[in-house]
Amino acid sequence: MEWPSKFSILLLDIEGTTTSISFVKDVLFPYVTENIGRYAMELYETEEFQADLEAMRHLSLQESNSDREVVRIPTDDKCAAVDALVQNVKHWVQTDKKLTALKQLQGHMWRDAYESHIIKGQ
Repeated sequence: MEWPSKFSILLLDIEGTTTSISFVKDVLFPYVTENIGRYAMELYETEEFQADLEAMRHLSLQESNSDREVVRIPTDDKCAAVDALVQNVKHWVQTDKKLTALKQLQGHMWRDAYESHIIKGQ
C-alpha cells in the first residue's frame, strides 16, 4: 500500500490508547457541548467552519426525516443557524451518534482547544 506523501503514519483511533476513555467522556465531549455556540460565532466566517456548517446542514436535512429532535439548519440567518447547530450537536453527542460531519466538527473544535491550551491531554 502506498501512502500519500503528506502522511508518514495513519492513526485510526486514540480513545483508550493514547487518551483515557474517561478523559474523552469527561473532558472532550463536554467541551464540545459547552462551547459549540461560542466556537460557531467566533469562527463563523472562516472557510473551515463554513465547510463544517454545510456538512452539518446537509446532515440535519437527512436526520430530521427520522428524528424529531433534529432541527434543520437554515442558510439565511447566522443566529438561527448557530442556534440550530447547537441544538443538533448537543442532541447527537447526548445520544452518542457516530456521524461523520459531527466527528469532523468535534475534531476541529478539539484541535483549536489544544492549540489554544484550553484543553491539555492527560
